[in-house]
Amino acid sequence: TRLRCDWSSDVCSSDLYSILGLKRGCTKTELNKNFSKIMEKLHPDKNKDFDATRLAQITSEARDKILKEDFKN
Repeated sequence: TRLRCDWSSDVCSSDLYSILGLKRGCTKTELNKNFSKIMEKLHPDKNKDFDATRLAQITSEARDKILKEDFKN
């Protein structure tokens, strides 16, 4: 599967969940599981695509924002 970077550097909150393939209201476990799967696919040893590094950065930013905004403890 070829991944493409279609997001701008400023990710909107409404896009955060879709970046991770989740719906709002997901559990922290689901969030971390999907994040790990995506990051594994984007790892440089497995994905030589030019956009992989940028997609990994966007995915990480989305996860961090969701954790900060929706899972603060």
